[in-house]
Amino acid sequence: MLIFIVMLLVASWLAYTQTRSKRIEYLEDKVQAFYNAESGLAKTLWYLSGNKAVNFNAELSGIRTKTDTLFDDTRSTVEITIKDRGFFTEVESKGKEGKYTETVKAKIGHNNQGIFTNACNVLSPGILHIRGNVEGNIETRGTVDGNLKGEVIQNLSLVFPEIDYCSVSDRIAQYRNFIENPSQADTELFSPLVINEEKDLPRKRLIYVNDVVLIENSDYSNPLKIKGNSMIVSPDEIQISGNVRLSGIDFIAYDRIFITDECVVKDAVLYSEREIEMRNNTQFEGTVLTKGSIKVCEDVNITGNSVLLSNSDRYKIQFDDRSNVNGIIILCPKVGLGKTVTSQVVVGEDVNIKGLIYSTTGVRLKGKVIGTVYTPTFIGRPLYPDTLNMNVLEGEIETMEDKNIVLPIIFRGLPQKLFGWEKE
Repeated sequence: MLIFIVMLLVASWLAYTQTRSKRIEYLEDKVQAFYNAESGLAKTLWYLSGNKAVNFNAELSGIRTKTDTLFDDTRSTVEITIKDRGFFTEVESKGKEGKYTETVKAKIGHNNQGIFTNACNVLSPGILHIRGNVEGNIETRGTVDGNLKGEVIQNLSLVFPEIDYCSVSDRIAQYRNFIENPSQADTELFSPLVINEEKDLPRKRLIYVNDVVLIENSDYSNPLKIKGNSMIVSPDEIQISGNVRLSGIDFIAYDRIFITDECVVKDAVLYSEREIEMRNNTQFEGTVLTKGSIKVCEDVNITGNSVLLSNSDRYKIQFDDRSNVNGIIILCPKVGLGKTVTSQVVVGEDVNIKGLIYSTTGVRLKGKVIGTVYTPTFIGRPLYPDTLNMNVLEGEIETMEDKNIVLPIIFRGLPQKLFGWEKE
């Protein structure tokens, strides 16, 4: 009997030891898999920064993939998936160790080093009249008078951070290609697409609609929530209105994109050949790109690391009616000799912007900017009736202490940076 009890205790101890050993091995592999996934993000940034020529497997959709072995250990691998979305790069890294897999995601943009040094940067060699207020330094080719709490840095050779126009053109060409080639879609519709509380969005990655797109919900007690990884393309107009909550859906249109009536649209890319407009308490986070005009008004809130970009030489990027913007505003038509350019960035007097305004044409500023402005000239009401000098700043600019904004990948010479990390 004693021998049996001893054998039972020994067997129990061996079973416990084996189970504990497997548990430790499991935890070690799980931790290592997570570390492999993190290493995959760092290695992707290293690859994309041009440190090593590397071939990714490219799909027709533009997604690139690669499987890498880490640390000269065949058990430690990572699967990297890269997707250019808007003006940022999205990376998914699946780290593997033995039987276990951990996944992390992040985005890549440009570091803002040196971008937010001054309150504003002005190329005009004339006098900048400050009718409003500026707190921070002004770097300019000309001179400054008015309400300035800071220094004037006169720099006759001042140049702006250079935009890579090929990057802008490539992204526009990519979205135009979606509009012009419906055969790329997973599903093609030949009548209006209406999404509401009774009709759901088709569960397809790329949806082509040969008509208008309407997403609406008039029931303000019950929001219509749609989250996905889809792109809706239309040669017509796209309109989103009412109590709608969208996340992870891109909208590509030839005609206008119109978002209104308290919609919440997050993690989105909007592209229109003509016009993008947001009104009436809309909340937006993502990328806005157009060859036409951008209009934001009536208590709209743009949040996160959003980007609003137009390369129009005729139309405005305009903010009015108590709108608030956090992010980057870029108006970047190519300006040359003999070319008539009428586009400008217009910031109304009751508008607050935190981040960057970059314009190659001009800025009419009556509201407030916390951050920095790059412009050839400000456009305002002349200081004196008998002068034609319209290089007048009517609003307020204050340098930004929190400089964690990540820039889109369209500036030359800036280092790349990982941000927006999340674990699946």
